Amino acid sequence: MTFLTFFAYVFFAYGLTEIMIYGRGPFGVCEKIRQWASGVSDGLGQLFGCPMCFSTWVGTVSSFIDVVLLKNAAFTPFSIVFASCGGFWIGLLTIVLDMFFTSGIVWFLTRIEEWMEKPQEAYEADEYE
Repeated sequence: MTFLTFFAYVFFAYGLTEIMIYGRGPFGVCEKIRQWASGVSDGLGQLFGCPMCFSTWVGTVSSFIDVVLLKNAAFTPFSIVFASCGGFWIGLLTIVLDMFFTSGIVWFLTRIEEWMEKPQEAYEADEYE
């Protein structure tokens, strides 16, 4: 069950990041959120254009919900690891580690996706350089 929870979390984080950055969403809601964010500030607009940046906040918010609001329901990777531990510092460590993990795994999956989409001609050109 722990592996199922882990993989569900990874696909949730990756899917949410991809939808919010590249997707249109139902009734164009994701596009409207990106336009609103760009209108508020350049930094917030850039957040919705960078998978690594956005997924950092996906990890932070989901871990905060898990650790603080749901009191260790253990659906994020490091809340699963530290499920038997408690306390303020372990909760804070869990949030920070989930933030790093989510950003890293989404970055990794994004790189795999980009590699798979790279045309064959690009590989042939790389061989001769």
